[in-house]
Amino acid sequence: MVYVTHDQVEAMTLASRIAVMKGGSIQQIAPPDVVYGRPANAYVAGFLGSPSINLVQGQLDVASGTVRFKHSALDLDVSRYAFASPPQAGQPVLLGIRPEDLSVRRTGESGGLAAKVRVVEPMGPNQVLWLGIEELDVGVVAEASLEAQIGDVVYATVNTSRISLFDAKTEVRL
Repeated sequence: MVYVTHDQVEAMTLASRIAVMKGGSIQQIAPPDVVYGRPANAYVAGFLGSPSINLVQGQLDVASGTVRFKHSALDLDVSRYAFASPPQAGQPVLLGIRPEDLSVRRTGESGGLAAKVRVVEPMGPNQVLWLGIEELDVGVVAEASLEAQIGDVVYATVNTSRISLFDAKTEVRL
């Protein structure tokens, strides 16, 4: 059966396979968990999820068997990423981080990026925090018990096992 909907929650809960289209062209057909967790391109990544995926433009640094995503506000080891082809040093990329794949703490004891809380959106059992990390604005899903106010400094860490990387020019998954 083919069921057409613009409601992403409905599609994710009802479908055994999802086809995401753009301008009449199919961008990806796969089970919902694959479309969400391993989107074929930046369009698909941004189409599913609320709040939407954070996309950060940067480049890859490849040295001594280590691959790093570099941005002026963000430096992440992405060596464990399942690249479809060997990463190239200096390659411009888009880093995709889902808001639930960032964790936030009040103290920097466990490391993390210092971020300033810009917006707090209470959502019952959790909250969406919009954080400023230097010039970046990122959305984070945090527990409601984290007492955060606008202007507070918190510390964010990225679950790098759940990131997506896309070629900056073609926006296709690397």
